[in-house]
Amino acid sequence: MFLVFILLGCFVSCSGRAIKHVKESIFTTEAGARRGVPKVLVVLTDGRSQDDVNKVSKEMQMEGYIIFAIGFADADYGELVNIASKPSDRHVFFVDDVDAVKKIEEQLITFVCEAATATCPSVLMSGNTLAGFKMMEKFGLVEKEYSTIPGVSLEPGSFNSYPCYRLHRDALVLQPTKYLHPEGLPSDYTISMMLRLLPETPQEPFALWEILNKNNEPIVGLILDSSGKTLTFFNHDYAGDFQTVTFEGPEIKKVFHGSFHKVCFQNVCVHVLLWPSTFSSLA
Repeated sequence: MFLVFILLGCFVSCSGRAIKHVKESIFTTEAGARRGVPKVLVVLTDGRSQDDVNKVSKEMQMEGYIIFAIGFADADYGELVNIASKPSDRHVFFVDDVDAVKKIEEQLITFVCEAATATCPSVLMSGNTLAGFKMMEKFGLVEKEYSTIPGVSLEPGSFNSYPCYRLHRDALVLQPTKYLHPEGLPSDYTISMMLRLLPETPQEPFALWEILNKNNEPIVGLILDSSGKTLTFFNHDYAGDFQTVTFEGPEIKKVFHGSFHKVCFQNVCVHVLLWPSTFSSLA
């Protein structure tokens, strides 16, 4: 865990600038930040900021930072809510003065440790901080990095305002699991992806997503079969036996019709669920 405390006293009127400084100057690889290690920020303030705290706080939450906000004296509760991760009841605290921080010390330590030891990092989705991450960012599918990945090109304007990337034949986008799942996959997880299959998409089955062991052998994944119009999930059960479940039928076949589709895959205990949705395309 990379944990940073910042105290914004009565002489510090620019909380937004102070938080931005911490992000750009302290949460850096030069200062010891590492991929796969949770980044936790605890902000203490006794007043209202004279600059904008919303933009930098939201950016950090979107990037997976976990932020706690503690207010006392003349601090503004609404501003604390904007600074902190969600839900607010776990990330926002208000006390009478600095000395009273001891009253929340045990609860704060518990929440910080839980956030730092979680199997998944945090990501801001629909106004709430959830366990998870944006796979495209983790795999380098962002405008500043995609050009370094062989077989990947940017398709501007292909789906509303969201960037879209074309994976050409034989493209392989991969990352070591220590950067994504350092503690291993949780027992329950959901994977959502938006995709469009082009006419030149290979007909032979290929993995939309999979995890390999040290010998590059697939151990869990989701296989797309264009010729059979099916999606197949595979993994190994608790006894180590290989098992699969194949999804087919009219709704699954829509995925292969050339429009944008959102595919949500959920593995919950002994149940495996998959549901596709269709979106209109601007391309």
